[in-house]
Order: sequence, then C-alpha cells, then structure tokens
Amino acid sequence: TVIMNRNTSSPQECSYVSMGKNLPYLGTDLYQNGTAVESFAMQLLKNSASKRAIFWPGAGYSCKTPAAFKRTLATGLTHADGIHMWTYTFCSKYRDANYFWRYGGSRPNFDDKKRVALQNWYPWAWDIMQNMYNLAGKADKYLRNRKSVAQTAILVSERTLMTKRLQRGGIRRYWENNLGIYCSIIDAGTPVDVCFIESLSPEKMKKYKVIIASDMRSITDKEMNILSLWVKNGGTLISSGGITLSDEWGRKKKNFKLNKVLGVDFKEWLPGAQKFTFSKINFEYPIFEKYASVSVHSKAQAVKWQIGNPAFVMNRYGHGLSYYFTAQNIRA
Repeated sequence: TVIMNRNTSSPQECSYVSMGKNLPYLGTDLYQNGTAVESFAMQLLKNSASKRAIFWPGAGYSCKTPAAFKRTLATGLTHADGIHMWTYTFCSKYRDANYFWRYGGSRPNFDDKKRVALQNWYPWAWDIMQNMYNLAGKADKYLRNRKSVAQTAILVSERTLMTKRLQRGGIRRYWENNLGIYCSIIDAGTPVDVCFIESLSPEKMKKYKVIIASDMRSITDKEMNILSLWVKNGGTLISSGGITLSDEWGRKKKNFKLNKVLGVDFKEWLPGAQKFTFSKINFEYPIFEKYASVSVHSKAQAVKWQIGNPAFVMNRYGHGLSYYFTAQNIRA
C-alpha cells in the first residue's frame, strides 16, 4: 500500500506509472482539494494503478467552505474506487481540545505554515461527511467497480512532465494546459478519460475514438508506434505544438517522430501574436508564446495564420485522422 504526496505544480516527484505497475494501491494527498485538479489527477492515478486508487479528501485542513468539502468528497467517491483515506481530526463530530485549542498538552499547536491551528475544524464537516456517505451508500451499485463510458481521452506524458521540469515554467504550462482542456470538455458535458500514455496499451486504446495530446513531447518509440497504429486503424488524434519533438530523455529531435501521422515536418519555432478562424471558431495566440513553423505534406490540408504560415493541419493517415495545431497550447 502506498500513499504519496502529489503537488500538482511538480507532479514528477516520483513515477506514478512505475508505482502503479508494482504496488496494489495507489493514492495521494493533492493539497488542492475541492477543485478540478482532484478529478483530473485522480483519473491519472486510477488509469495507472494496477488495482485500486485511494483518495485522501481535504477534510477541514484544506477545504475551508462547505461547498468545497462536498466537492472533494464527491470527487473521491466518484473516482477513487470507493476507498477514502481521511483525517478524522479535521472532520470529527466534536472539536478535539488536544488539537484545536491554542495549547495541546504543554505547547502551541501549529499548522504547516506555522500558524496556530485553531481554524481547521468546522462544525459542519461531520454532517456533510455523514450525508455524502449516506448518498454513496444508496448509489453503491453504481459507484462500485464502475467502468468509464468515455470514448475520448486526454493523454498526458509523465516523461514530458519530468523533462519540462528543466525548463522555466514549462512543467506548469504543460500541466495547466491539459487541465484546461479537461475542464472545457467536462463543461461541454462530454465524458472524458485522462491517462498517462506510459500506462496505455493497444487493448486499452481500442475503446477511444478521439485522443487529445497537447504538446506531448517526450515519448518512447514503442508508445509512438502504438499511437500511430491506433490512428491508422481509425482513431482521430488532436495534437499541438512540439508533440514527439523530443526523445524519451527530453533530447530535442530535428523533426516530429509522428510526422507521417501529422502530415507535417518541423522547421523552427516562431513568435506568436497570430490569429486564424476554423469552422466559425476564432483562435488567438499570445505574443509571448511560440508556434511551430512547419512544411505541410502534399496530401494534408492546412488552415493558415493571418500572415500565411500553417496554423492548423488536417491529415488522413490510414483509416484515421490527425488534427494538428502548430500552437504549443490549444486555445479557442
């Protein structure tokens, strides 16, 4: 059994994929409770766990409002295979005088920021937890051993997270861009899975019709072949930026490893501040970002930035399709 901390600004501190393959339980304490980060990260953990994923809700420690506490419990009950690890101290029915008073025993009690820990217990936490667990009990047959019906997946590369740690702001940008895509799809009411590409197999990928891989730079040749075969057999890949433009160790390549699938060859990175329109959707790209200057293969079709360079490329590969945005991040 393992319970590991996961600070989502640096989620590469240990390999969740490697841990998930070798340990019976995979869990975390997110420190961003009651937010979309929870469901996004829990899906990554669940899809990389060999058996079950455990969730540690924020209780009173990091959930300061009743609404946030409800959300964190609901996320855990939905995504954590029915297993909750929670700190009784923060959501106990009665205030613990040994902890939530200025002095517990003979010395002051402090939280992790060296503040006197007087405000991390709330009288409403117990009632909310009791109500949420009662609801979960009524819906037990729907929550237990459930399987996702999503036909769309967001692929996250753990190797990309690790290698982008060496770039200033790179890891946060990559993480938050994928999180933003996830939130947009959820807001549209479309079921979506979030998976590490390192934990996927051809068998697991069969259920998906659409895969989104935004600026996923570092993957192995084996993962590239699995993704290529999936598109060739009829899948639709939506990608952006420097996808497969590095090897598995983060070393830069001269061209995309997926160039035949994407229908483009890489030339150089250029400044942003561009616009283009596709299917009545306006896309804008900020001046401080760069986009990939590419040459388009003869059979591919391109929509261009306002200055004439390719912005969006559509390519048929086997029975499948590739939609490639030259921007590093997908924005609409």
